[in-house]
Amino acid sequence: MFDLVITSGKVVSPTATSELDVGIQGKEIAALGKPGSFVAQAKRVVDATDLYVLPGVIDTHTHTSHESHGHPSQGFSVASVAAAYGGTTTFIDVNTTHRSPPAPTVLESLQRPRAEADGRVAVEYSLHAVLWHGAIQQIDPPERFIKEVREVINYGVPSFKVFMLSRVAKADDGLLFGLLKETASQGGIVMVHAENAALARYFTDQLISEGKTSAQYLPQGRPNIVEEEAVRLLAFLVKETGGAVYIAHLSSHEGLAAAAEARAMGLPIYCETCPHYLAFTDEVYSGDKAIEYVVFPPIRSSADQSALWNGVIDGTIDCISTDNMTRYLWAKKEESEGKPFNEMRGSFGQIETRLAYMYSEGVAKGRITVNRLVELTSTNAARIFGLYPRRGIIAVGSDADIVLLDPKVKKKITSPELHMGLDFTIFEGWTFTGWPVMTILKGKIIVEQGRYIGSQSDGEFIKRKIDRGILGKGGRP
Repeated sequence: MFDLVITSGKVVSPTATSELDVGIQGKEIAALGKPGSFVAQAKRVVDATDLYVLPGVIDTHTHTSHESHGHPSQGFSVASVAAAYGGTTTFIDVNTTHRSPPAPTVLESLQRPRAEADGRVAVEYSLHAVLWHGAIQQIDPPERFIKEVREVINYGVPSFKVFMLSRVAKADDGLLFGLLKETASQGGIVMVHAENAALARYFTDQLISEGKTSAQYLPQGRPNIVEEEAVRLLAFLVKETGGAVYIAHLSSHEGLAAAAEARAMGLPIYCETCPHYLAFTDEVYSGDKAIEYVVFPPIRSSADQSALWNGVIDGTIDCISTDNMTRYLWAKKEESEGKPFNEMRGSFGQIETRLAYMYSEGVAKGRITVNRLVELTSTNAARIFGLYPRRGIIAVGSDADIVLLDPKVKKKITSPELHMGLDFTIFEGWTFTGWPVMTILKGKIIVEQGRYIGSQSDGEFIKRKIDRGILGKGGRP
């Protein structure tokens, strides 16, 4: 007997789309077969005719802490339910809970959000180890942080997030070099917010001195060279150390070109971009709703947008993630009032809309195949961050984390109908073609017919182990 059979759906992998039955026993996929072959053996059957059967979506870049910048945010409980509605069954969080007071060790900085999340998460989650304000101030010399790498990786967290910006916590060249070298030997990867701090400060100070402080000047204060220089420095450091880098929220034509050049040399540099860079241009900063679109790096020109879509199509971009850090619009405005653009609060919620956006704007419009969609939203993330093949693929022995997507559904986006607990969405009024209609986590249906029917304790912390055979060869994962 199978506990659950998904019958007659279009099962999608990065390389093929096949009409199959998926037989699930317990938490795992137990069998794949011809349509109808398992129905008689099933305790429950889900008819997926005309639906796509996708591996559960993985978001490699979220910010879900209750303490996010000291203001009410969605928290793990609300974020994980919204993730489930959007087809996301695993997310990896960039935690910030150790900022105040600063955690004495990196390991403790991971234990704090776990205490906040465990038992209150609707889907699977993991964490990135983060070097943040308090931590960098306490590390003297920075070798102390580097010496913790092995312990943190053994804890099940092989990815380390650092920032090249002074506003947050600038990781200088020495720290980057040491961290890349150590993670290369221990089986880790470094996730980087790649913007040159000195250049950003130069352009920003120049604008502010001229009285140009409103949100419309944000792209000018962080021009493309700020990202390009950072990516080129990372490529040099990767070449010298043998480390691997994952560039978060890539936003510019020049940054993408620099990453592509490094990849052509066989360097293990991986790239994500986010829906907001694909959906909007810097024209959003000229309107009366500019504050809604403040994000770092900023949304850029139509030329950058086109280049990023090309990267999505040709494989230079590996993952589509959200940088999901939500804040109520009133709070975002309140926190930014009277401040120059570089001190405004940037963030918005996308964890529920990411898969649907990419299907609607990517697959439905003929830009990418549904197979490429699976690569971008699930398989590549699993391979890069140590979740494959338990996740990221529909295969016998893999976890039964599955989302059914109906390509015929047309849904108009309005914030009250979403589940992120927010009072605005940057996609307000958009109509998406294609929408996730069922989410299955470890063999259990948790979203069905527009209703969340799971439990806040369904999810758990996932320990990860990166396959250096994937990261060491460079190129596509």
